[in-house]
Amino acid sequence: MAVFKKVQNICAKIVESNYFVAFSIVMVIINFFIITTEVSDDEDVDNLYEIIISSDRVFNIYFIFEAIISIIASTDSWKSFNGFWTYFDFVVIFVNSLYLIGEGFNLGIPNFSAIRLWSIFKYLPRIKWLRGINTIFRALKGSGPVIRDIALFVIFVFIFCGILGVHMYGGKLKYRCINEYGVLYDDEQICSTTSSGYQCPEGYSCLRTNKNPYYNTVGFDNIFYSCLTIFQIITMEGWSDIFYMTSDSSSYWGFIFYLVIIIFGNWFILQLIIAVISNNLMDEIDEEDNEDESEEGEEENDGEKVLVDKVKNDESGVSISVQSKKRSIKKKRNIVVRYIYKFVNCDFMLKLRRSAIVNFVQKILHYYE
Repeated sequence: MAVFKKVQNICAKIVESNYFVAFSIVMVIINFFIITTEVSDDEDVDNLYEIIISSDRVFNIYFIFEAIISIIASTDSWKSFNGFWTYFDFVVIFVNSLYLIGEGFNLGIPNFSAIRLWSIFKYLPRIKWLRGINTIFRALKGSGPVIRDIALFVIFVFIFCGILGVHMYGGKLKYRCINEYGVLYDDEQICSTTSSGYQCPEGYSCLRTNKNPYYNTVGFDNIFYSCLTIFQIITMEGWSDIFYMTSDSSSYWGFIFYLVIIIFGNWFILQLIIAVISNNLMDEIDEEDNEDESEEGEEENDGEKVLVDKVKNDESGVSISVQSKKRSIKKKRNIVVRYIYKFVNCDFMLKLRRSAIVNFVQKILHYYE
């Protein structure tokens, strides 16, 4: 245990070092540009740039090392160990190790190692002028319980609307206009088997096919397809095309269904989530402002105490000089000087001078607030 404690202390010093933080941020930025740059398949590497481009393995090893020492450094307490970034480091180790093993044995494992780029958010709050990122993270964490309740409401809305969608439009988006020779009138045109909706032209009949629109990604055949389509409607991306398809398959009275989804899904739920996060963010900002004000108040009080003590010390020094001057006055027997001196150094004048100094100091401090 003593050896592990020493190793833990060494890892903690490394992780807390500003040089290590700066180096890790630089590595993430370089790795970002390397990942987003097209790599040449030519085996002949001519320059240093292409050598760096083809050196993703070096970054895998470094970020595995960085994750390991971060995990060891967080073992000083359960609170620091049981955190998001510790679990994230475990994921980084697993993904990068899996990629290195797959590359070494030609297993064809997909490369998910780019997830390590998210580690930059672990070090950005360590920069003084970027500490507001911690405020955002705390706001998201504080919004968790409320967002969980909202998520339960979202699940209820999805299930309710999904069942309603299956009941209203189940299988209807597969109908197309087909003639007697099996030729489609329009591959994208949905038709209706009832008197409402789109009617096929003469010589064509509305028959069921085995294909939904958009490569079978839009439909209401079951609850899963229905929830997927509802999610697309909530995002307001291409919802009008889906509305026209369902209207062609039945009638235009289905706009009520879309109205309910858009009001509850887009306007209400998404705005509610944004409002919760915004309120928590404002609370975190206000809390930080209050902490800063309390710290400034403590520093101001300490400064006032130091100044008052200094004034008292000056007054004590003045009293000592007064005593020495009194002796000289008594020796000289100068009555006029003695009374003037007593007037200047009487209790009233001392209080007056002290209050003036204190007021002057307070005015200076209030001026710089």
